Amino acid sequence: MLAPQPVSMPPASAGRQSASHKSSTGRSTHGMPANTTSPTSSSNQVLLRARDLLAQGLHSSAELLLAYLLSTLAPPTSFTSSSSSSATAKHNWLYCQTAAYLADACAHSGQDQRALRLYDTAFHACPNTPRLSEEDRVFLFSIKEKQAGCHRKLGMHIEAIAAMERIEPGYRTVKASLALAGWYEEAGRPNHARDAYFNVLLKEPLAIEAMMGAIRNGLEFDQLANYFPRETYGQWMAQFVWCYFATRRHRYSEALAGLAELHRQTPLNTDVMLAMADCHYKTGDHLKAHYQYRQIMKRDPDTIKQMDRYAFLLKMRGQRDMLDRHAATILKRHPNQPETSLAMAAAKQMEGDLAMALRYVDTAVIQNPRYAEAWLMKGSLLLARGRLKDAIVAYRTALVHEETMQCYEGLVECYLLESRVEEAREQAKDVATKMSQLPKARILVGAVLKARGDPSSRRRARVAFEEAYRMNPQCTEAVLTLVTAMEDDQEWDRAIEILKEHTGYIQMATLHSRLAEIHVRMRQYADAMEQYNTALRIDSRYEPAVKGIKRLQRILGSASADGHELGESDEEEIEDGDIDELSNGGHDEY
Repeated sequence: MLAPQPVSMPPASAGRQSASHKSSTGRSTHGMPANTTSPTSSSNQVLLRARDLLAQGLHSSAELLLAYLLSTLAPPTSFTSSSSSSATAKHNWLYCQTAAYLADACAHSGQDQRALRLYDTAFHACPNTPRLSEEDRVFLFSIKEKQAGCHRKLGMHIEAIAAMERIEPGYRTVKASLALAGWYEEAGRPNHARDAYFNVLLKEPLAIEAMMGAIRNGLEFDQLANYFPRETYGQWMAQFVWCYFATRRHRYSEALAGLAELHRQTPLNTDVMLAMADCHYKTGDHLKAHYQYRQIMKRDPDTIKQMDRYAFLLKMRGQRDMLDRHAATILKRHPNQPETSLAMAAAKQMEGDLAMALRYVDTAVIQNPRYAEAWLMKGSLLLARGRLKDAIVAYRTALVHEETMQCYEGLVECYLLESRVEEAREQAKDVATKMSQLPKARILVGAVLKARGDPSSRRRARVAFEEAYRMNPQCTEAVLTLVTAMEDDQEWDRAIEILKEHTGYIQMATLHSRLAEIHVRMRQYADAMEQYNTALRIDSRYEPAVKGIKRLQRILGSASADGHELGESDEEEIEDGDIDELSNGGHDEY
């Protein structure tokens, strides 16, 4: 069925009616236009005028005009005879278009529930039948796409998916297919998501978003090889997507090698630099990740991608002032991005305001429900507040969206705190199989072994910590877990040696505070005071250092006044201070 042929628009002067419009008798009727019956052509003119208003962004004007037109049209009717079928079809199509455009105007002004009803009215006014032309069929399915969007904005996620699924795949736009694939991902339906992403590639072979989405949902890179152009730019993009594939499969060394070659070819490309930073961050090489983010910000100060991770690194390093400036800067430039919300959450967490930090994280989840970093930080904050069951849910949600070491770290820590050692062991075993090349995998295995408590398990845990340290001596978590094991075995000198060596690579309040604690236990109080002061120079409000130096000053003052040696009770008082062990990198990652 063809849509009614539009009538050309009259001049603007002809479209305006005088307030003294006359009736057919030549008299005005109470100063109002005469109530004459509008023919179909007149209705088409009104519809075209309303469409023009919508195109100009005059949504309120269009809404008023379309509501008027809809009120003058009789409800859609069924075909009663062959002679009347053409007129009925034209009327129904006019009603369908009017309701659909009115719904567009309502949706723009936030009247989503009303728009939803009008889209439904429009769709049922002219059902999908063989009579429809190709152009009309495209218009009809666009109604379903907009209807799905309204469902989504109203939080009706299942209904949104159902509405989008009613669109025949051949008529589903690239935008609609990408949206549907993302909704499938949120719903934990990877096979459906993969098929939806493939539907995008059938329409646009160079849709990198669809390629990466399909990879996230289990597609192998070889299945994408034929989609890339053979020109130089196509080969460059193929290499970039392959590096993404390698990263998602935890083949970080291969990914970094490929990215290094891309960086050599295009040294000014920030996407390549971000991908390299992503690899370094996920492997726990925070020194290189921090350096890479600094270079990215110099190259492109307006970028927002991964800038939440830079905030997390600043927090880990105790650089409070830099974190506050960074969060304030991206808040001004990108107020509605989840990365900004998480950077603000990191700043609030560093201030000790966990409630406000959690509110920022919830905002990030709303801004992008599929953003794994938001769920990770939510898990860390819930863990810090002792809400272990809720934290486990958050970490598991993060794991669905992106399988990273941080997800496993959080889950293992939660399970160990709940004394669910067997479940912690399963998670550690899983990560040791999938990411065996990472030091943190050994750390998690060691943490589970240590939690068992028997001498044999403790010895095996020490071996795991030693292996993690040998794999990467610059990994802060590996250093701190090994130092803790050495303290348990009273290997004080070796622990001090390792910590001092690591502080040569990176200045962190955590490291200097831990070093001070060991000096205290060895009664090297001058060295302990020096390390506490260094920690406070890095972060003047670092709580373990603040508490530690106060206790040390009190005990030193007491000893000076009483003229006696420090006893065991004095040492125990110092050892009761909060010491940030970062034993498995769990919530302290943030």
